[in-house]
Amino acid sequence: MENLIVKDHSRLGRNRLVVGQLLEEKFDRLGVRYIAIMDNIDTAKGISDIVPMQDLFNEWHAKNTSQKVRNVFRNKGMSGIPLTTNSPFGYCKDPDSPKAWMIDEPAAEIVRQIFTWCVSGLGPTQIAKRLKAAQVPTPTEYWNRIGRKCTHPPERPCNWCSATVADILDRQEYCGDTVNFRSTTKSFKNKKKVERPREDWRIFENTHPAIIDRETFALVQDLRQHRRRPTKTGFVSMFSGLLYCANCGAKLYYGSTNNYKREGAFFFCSAYRKDTDLCSAHYIREKVVSEMVLEDMRRVFT
Repeated sequence: MENLIVKDHSRLGRNRLVVGQLLEEKFDRLGVRYIAIMDNIDTAKGISDIVPMQDLFNEWHAKNTSQKVRNVFRNKGMSGIPLTTNSPFGYCKDPDSPKAWMIDEPAAEIVRQIFTWCVSGLGPTQIAKRLKAAQVPTPTEYWNRIGRKCTHPPERPCNWCSATVADILDRQEYCGDTVNFRSTTKSFKNKKKVERPREDWRIFENTHPAIIDRETFALVQDLRQHRRRPTKTGFVSMFSGLLYCANCGAKLYYGSTNNYKREGAFFFCSAYRKDTDLCSAHYIREKVVSEMVLEDMRRVFT
């Protein structure tokens, strides 16, 4: 028989359901003798009826402590102090004021380039490919190089992914604002991260130097709402993300024919692709849309 000895019963855990299952089922099945010295608990002598009450009080203590910590963080966040442990890529902590951020110019230049490429029409995947081809270090690699150890170095260097680029493009902090309460956890038992709706965020403007001007950031957010994904040919249409189905109102997806020629590119209903009962099968050629737009432009400008 194996022995498990703790000083205090609360050291085993503060989740009454888990602790109760361990004491009444798993320890007995695995042949484990459990002893809590300060609480005079020994499973070899049987479990007292008071033990479940102790588990309940231990859980209440964890719950109250969690609530106090949440209140401290809330007060801190409402005062405009950043709640993030580390500053975003492109910033570093000011040595004269640890709570303030200053621009880390080498990293900030990469951030500016990412936004410039996005404004030119490239999506996160295309930007990630360019960064990888140029052997630009990822944020994790860069932080490790400057001595800010955050995780193990990646196996493949400069291996940018679209999610990292998208996260950079979505961060309002690059405008010089502090954004608190982006996310939370479900409870003191479940630490899974939960994203908050934007209306619950707390934004404090002009709290640190800006890397991206507000006009560029707003333009990028607008472009991101109308994402343009390339087809297998690599082509991206200027109308991608801007066209909607006249029948059901869903977005029109951009596609190409089997020969992958640009003149055969077309737009089709996204709702019909997902569920044939939502709409009918129809499409419109890209060149037809171009001709219609050009005709309207001529009519307006003449």
